[in-house]
Amino acid sequence: HPFSLDSKKPTTSLVDFTSEETRYTALDREDHERAEHLLELAQADIDERWHYYEQLAGIERSLSAEPEEELGHPYAEQPETD
Repeated sequence: HPFSLDSKKPTTSLVDFTSEETRYTALDREDHERAEHLLELAQADIDERWHYYEQLAGIERSLSAEPEEELGHPYAEQPETD
């Protein structure tokens, strides 16, 4: 596999994580509705990104031939034409 997912899926939600962080609780105290909205957007992004990483890790890829063989090496000398 060209991509190996060596981490486990997160077990803590972003809400649980941010509830222990002063920088996030300050936003929650200042503007609770906005903080909730931003956390929902961020959690959706986390979930989507994790799903994408799982897909990448599951892709099998094989090449039928070496790229240089099929296309020619870009720095190989080209035959002279007259």
